[in-house]
Amino acid sequence: MGRFLEDSSALLAAQGKFLAFRLEVAGQSIAWNVGAVDRGRYFEQFISFDREYTAYSPGVLLAILMARDLIDSGATEIELGPGINDRKRDLGGKPAVYDRLRGYRGWFRAIAALHASWEGRAA
Repeated sequence: MGRFLEDSSALLAAQGKFLAFRLEVAGQSIAWNVGAVDRGRYFEQFISFDREYTAYSPGVLLAILMARDLIDSGATEIELGPGINDRKRDLGGKPAVYDRLRGYRGWFRAIAALHASWEGRAA
């Protein structure tokens, strides 16, 4: 499995479709996220962070910065890694779809929310 991930990552990187994000403090990586992007959709594959910085939520900060960068570069959808909704539930939260992360801005967010509610989907 490791060889497949390395080879596929190299192939996607050669096409400009493999992205890696990291958050550093004094030159040391404290959070990282890697995934593939295709036709405006980012597929998060692996995320992790240095447990020494848990109290500061480096993974959350990196996710916010990453989402902003992806949206600014033209991504319209961000697929968070497997289990993100389970992690939210374990922490007592309720999974939600955020139209901002879909790339909608201004009035388009309101239109998307109206469209989603009309179609019977959670918005």
